[in-house]
Amino acid sequence: MPAEDRTLAAAGFILIYATVIGFTDNYVRVIAAEAGLWQFHATRSLLALMLVALLAIPLSLRLRPVNVRAVLARSTIHGLAMLIYFGSLAFLPVAQVAAGLFTAPIFVLLISHFAFGQGIGPVRILAVAVGFLGVILVLGPTAMQGASVAALLPILAGAMYALGNIATRRWCGEESAETLLAGFFAALGLLGLIGLGVLALVPVAVPDGADGFIQRLRIIELGLGQSAVRVDMAAQAGRGRRQEEIMAVAQKRIIMQRADAVRFIATIGCKLARQRIGACRNGRRRRFFGREQQAHALQGKANAQLSARP
Repeated sequence: MPAEDRTLAAAGFILIYATVIGFTDNYVRVIAAEAGLWQFHATRSLLALMLVALLAIPLSLRLRPVNVRAVLARSTIHGLAMLIYFGSLAFLPVAQVAAGLFTAPIFVLLISHFAFGQGIGPVRILAVAVGFLGVILVLGPTAMQGASVAALLPILAGAMYALGNIATRRWCGEESAETLLAGFFAALGLLGLIGLGVLALVPVAVPDGADGFIQRLRIIELGLGQSAVRVDMAAQAGRGRRQEEIMAVAQKRIIMQRADAVRFIATIGCKLARQRIGACRNGRRRRFFGREQQAHALQGKANAQLSARP
């Protein structure tokens, strides 16, 4: 657990986070018009992990978790929360999604009180109520318009985000910030790869624009391949081939490209698994040779003590 709370520093970092996230949330609709949710999470997680890996050595970052299970649970909870949140941005107004996510402080109080028996007091209740009222006033009446069952998804994301914040405090108090960051993006990237794999194996109809954000499978190879299919279809149509033949050729090529996408995702998964297995084996070897060297040192010390006796 942290020795002390640095409230002002935490408030400053939260302000910076809110400023950055305000831009990214509004830009998701631009991304959703062409890309897919799963590619979005997989690619941004890959970029984030690459940056963390590049900065780990020069900044002496500690990436090894103290409690692997706690970091894994916390990363999974936060990853699912962000998956739901960004998925909701594609078909719900940004104001409405933000209002749902900002219910997280309310859930923090409820979970802390009913699950962990922590006293919250009237001051905290009033602070959360006033803060949430301020959010509603800033967002305006559009945040409450068009409420539906789908509007409950951002609230679910807010509840999971609150649970992840509590896990950060209670389960991961000894972890470094970079460890939690790497774990979060690893979990989010894995969820993105799983989504890409499912869509590659089970094709679904994809609406145009942002409406197809969740259903869209779009990786680099597949996107280029579909463009080539469209160009080839236009060329064949110009040569006067029948529409049925054109569609059959296009469908065959798209199926082949989906198989290439599955192989691409499987290759990434195999490489990650191979790296993980290699790291585990190297760790076992270091522990084994470390114990062997320690045993030799103890034996040498004992022999020295025996020889020193008269």
